[in-house]
Amino acid sequence: MSSQELRTNQLLFNHGPGAILETKDGPVVMPVWSVLSKSLTEKRSNSEFPDEYEINESRLTSMLPSKSIGSPVRVHRIPTNADLGIKGASYIIRTNKFPNWYLCSNNSEHNGKSVLFRDGMYANKRDHCPACKEKGSPIRFVTYCTEGHLNDVNWRYMVCGSNASSQCKGSHILWDEKSPTMSSVNLQCSNCRRLVNLGDASKRMSKCSARNPESLDGDPTPSMDCDSPAKITQRQSSVLWQSDTIRVINVPTENPMKRYIEEFFTEQIRNGNNFSDFMESIREMFNLDLSQFELLKKYIHFRINLTNLSDSKKNRFRRLSQRIDDSEGFDKFKAAWNAMQDGTESSAIDSYSMEFDGLTNSNPEQRRGSQDRQDSDFFMSGESNTGFFGDLKLKVEPIEKLRTVTALTGFTRGAINELSKAPTPVNLGYLDKGGNTWYGGSISYGEGLLITID
Repeated sequence: MSSQELRTNQLLFNHGPGAILETKDGPVVMPVWSVLSKSLTEKRSNSEFPDEYEINESRLTSMLPSKSIGSPVRVHRIPTNADLGIKGASYIIRTNKFPNWYLCSNNSEHNGKSVLFRDGMYANKRDHCPACKEKGSPIRFVTYCTEGHLNDVNWRYMVCGSNASSQCKGSHILWDEKSPTMSSVNLQCSNCRRLVNLGDASKRMSKCSARNPESLDGDPTPSMDCDSPAKITQRQSSVLWQSDTIRVINVPTENPMKRYIEEFFTEQIRNGNNFSDFMESIREMFNLDLSQFELLKKYIHFRINLTNLSDSKKNRFRRLSQRIDDSEGFDKFKAAWNAMQDGTESSAIDSYSMEFDGLTNSNPEQRRGSQDRQDSDFFMSGESNTGFFGDLKLKVEPIEKLRTVTALTGFTRGAINELSKAPTPVNLGYLDKGGNTWYGGSISYGEGLLITID
């Protein structure tokens, strides 16, 4: 089986679950993220996906919908071949072939016409023409609906109707195309000789078939009834897949201790441990009567000296230790812990308001962040330019470092107002065996411009 290389961000925002990806071996549909568990288990028996690749960002997870009542919401990144120690030419995600109908354009062997056929009609060879035995190409037309379903066009029903004979079902369809438009394509059954125009037939489409080819095995059997009208389009059309995402950005007024707590103390926060209980557990662990500040420092140094900790993790712990030593560092750590444990950051409106205030009302010292640029999630040097747009005065300030975390919540099919109703988002969250709701996501670092208008 051949493979296709993609960046993880492409998987999330351009070719995520449900999208059609054009590969060197033909088009495929990207499967849902839960397929990753199955694929990674095949590749690496000790894989702990998705927990091993969790992105800890409480503001983001508080805005994501849960798949069941009381289910904790979590985000994972998409592992790379390098993460897994797998050769670059080897696949990680097994995709589903789509569409399942092919067109053979060897017209000289078909009396000047092309042949449309379903996969496997010739000697169980997926893409070989039953008329001339040559290899065909995947048909460029598919059907979709605004509920997020996707399927092959029901070509047999379109040409032969609902009472197609067994002989018709086993025969190919002649394709007579004068130009690329659907109105210039005529279809004719090679058995019953019934003739239809594709443009006319596309206006008489029946209801959707309710297929989800991105499901675990790409099962063509519909999982439910769907009353939405189906529509024909070309498989490379942008209306077939648009990502639905939620993103948060780190701003200079955000408590820097929050990131460390999310990285190193997630389980304690998730289990509802308040700060006093956490400190008491450390006191019992070392059996020492020390202040909370001294206990926390001792615990951090203990973690640094663990042999199973990576060098990068140890360096992060050292930076945390340095921050706690700074003025008010311990108080900031405690405040961030209590805010996360109490769920005071659960509102999406509060999160966006905090980002706005953090960008517009932060002081120069906050914008410059930590003295260690590597340890900062946000940095502005203080440079700015002003100009006028009509009577408006614009101030433009470069952001030299900006951290964003984005989760892919789902996708839609269809353009707004194209069909009878707006597209319905398909949710891509999934439940693991422990009852957690997971979404695919990514962390990105980049640059930006802060533009304010006076």
